[in-house]
Amino acid sequence: MATAEDWRKQGLGSGLLGFAIASLEQDDQLKPIWCYARVSARGFYRRLGWQAVSDVFQYGNAGFAIEMLWRCDRTSDHFHKSEGILVATEMQLFC
Repeated sequence: MATAEDWRKQGLGSGLLGFAIASLEQDDQLKPIWCYARVSARGFYRRLGWQAVSDVFQYGNAGFAIEMLWRCDRTSDHFHKSEGILVATEMQLFC
């Protein structure tokens, strides 16, 4: 997923992830989730409890990326405090 540059740092991406995870949890479908993240977004994902699980690689037009994994850790209060909408171009969720 990507948030338009003018909309970053407003809680939109974390709000979407929090909503998606809460929805999966509510439907009893919560499993580990992975994504390809821009290298510049690695800190964003780390703050939300995700871990880097690959080396940096070139990901088409998106530039340099890294594979990130979230292992169903709901201990982060960040997901409970986030609200918002997202301007998204792509999101890959595979369990």
